[in-house]
Amino acid sequence: MKLSLVCMFCFALVVTSATAAPATVQFSKRSISVAGISPGSDRLIFGVVKILLTYYSRLQRFQSVITAGQDGTAKIQTDFDIPITSVWVVADLRTGNVVLSTPRTRGVSTASIGRSTIPGHAYHFSFGRSFMDLVYVHAGEGAWVWHAVDGGPGDEDGPNGITTIDISKGVHVTGAAQPKVFSPGGTLVAIDFEDLVVMTTDAQALLPGRAR
Repeated sequence: MKLSLVCMFCFALVVTSATAAPATVQFSKRSISVAGISPGSDRLIFGVVKILLTYYSRLQRFQSVITAGQDGTAKIQTDFDIPITSVWVVADLRTGNVVLSTPRTRGVSTASIGRSTIPGHAYHFSFGRSFMDLVYVHAGEGAWVWHAVDGGPGDEDGPNGITTIDISKGVHVTGAAQPKVFSPGGTLVAIDFEDLVVMTTDAQALLPGRAR
């Protein structure tokens, strides 16, 4: 896995293989354009959006699967104005490669693996923060999402500063049957939806027995 920065009309963090050219992402008021992708390939677009209001902020999520045209581009419309307080996951469903993007000029805020882990029998994932949107993409098999709050809905281990989800409770986005365990070939993208910090890793790096 290689991490690199891509600068354009938005700011992106690319998680990709050493040989693949990264996709580029561009935002307009109510659309997202992706370029530099293989014709006919499918991409998952998943966004966590904080809409700032006068006295509070409203959380909104967006997800869609788009297919690239023959020119290697794809575009999706939203039904809301895309604010700079948002982060977006663009995942290649064939390879599992992921691009993280945001309209913010300072780019995507990232977190290290830290206390995050896949414990025990590999059917749980624990994020070392108190708020989590999780995207799991397994190359060639599909994509799933989870939403959880430490000590609240979706959390499997009670209030302890770590948010843990059960793989069997994921929301199916695309692909075949629900996975029974996190396994090599899968990519996890965990987003703290309170402050829009993102942790991305391949599942193999967190599996039991792996050196950290």
